Amino acid sequence: MTIENISAESRTCRCGCGQVFPLYTGLLRYQADRSVAFRAAHLFHDGPHLWLLLGSGPWFKNDARGCWVTLHTWVAEGKVIGRVEEPEESPFSDTDVFGEHRLGRDEVLAQEGALDWSIARRDDLMQLHEPSRNFLKGAIGA
Repeated sequence: MTIENISAESRTCRCGCGQVFPLYTGLLRYQADRSVAFRAAHLFHDGPHLWLLLGSGPWFKNDARGCWVTLHTWVAEGKVIGRVEEPEESPFSDTDVFGEHRLGRDEVLAQEGALDWSIARRDDLMQLHEPSRNFLKGAIGA
């Protein structure tokens, strides 16, 4: 497992709070022949919130576009919580996915194994991407 082509930029939160947050982009190679593009946004609203976009190939036979899962991770009572979210609830926009398909929560949950895949890729990213790991580290006491 490796992370490649990592880049970072700063963005301003769209909620109106004025927070400037880091956004990381890269490619996560998680098996010998498997990879997923990612964007990781680190926002702090009543604690750290890690937002991920995970981009893979097409998921649907009638749509050749790549698909992107929106995953929200935060810490509650010392436990890491992950939830697939609606794309419009996230700090990301359509330009972040290059015009590809931003999957809705129901679309992800309807695909067998998609939630487990998403959480596993988040866990891989947390293991390999030190800025994201450190961002949540203080909240979980590790």
